[in-house]
Amino acid sequence: MPFMTTLDKNGQRSITRYFGDLTASEVLSSLKERFADIEKLKKLKIIIADYTEVIQFDTENADVRDYAEIYLKASVQNKDVIMVGIMPTDQQFGLGRMWEAYAQDMPWQHRIFRSMDEAKEWLKELKIAEDLIK
Repeated sequence: MPFMTTLDKNGQRSITRYFGDLTASEVLSSLKERFADIEKLKKLKIIIADYTEVIQFDTENADVRDYAEIYLKASVQNKDVIMVGIMPTDQQFGLGRMWEAYAQDMPWQHRIFRSMDEAKEWLKELKIAEDLIK
């Protein structure tokens, strides 16, 4: 699979890194995997979805709506998550902004950025603990 999800040692930060050629079904698989364990979901404080190493992203508008629905369902289990997407290309950034529109009713604070540095600056502004940002 062209993604890898890691949790920090306390289970409070989840980072999914996507790479290579990516399809909608692979993104859906990563989301289902990330949110499968409700107890882990309840511990999360930060979710980072990093698309920096994606070469080709094969997805459609309806897929983006499906991603948002999965996030909305997950947010019911833990309303206190901060979610960032790192989407550097124009296509990715546009899809991320579309996702934000579909996910506007989600209680999580969320934003799409073009770089990890921009995301880290925003997290610092929110006064997030330094160990969760690195």
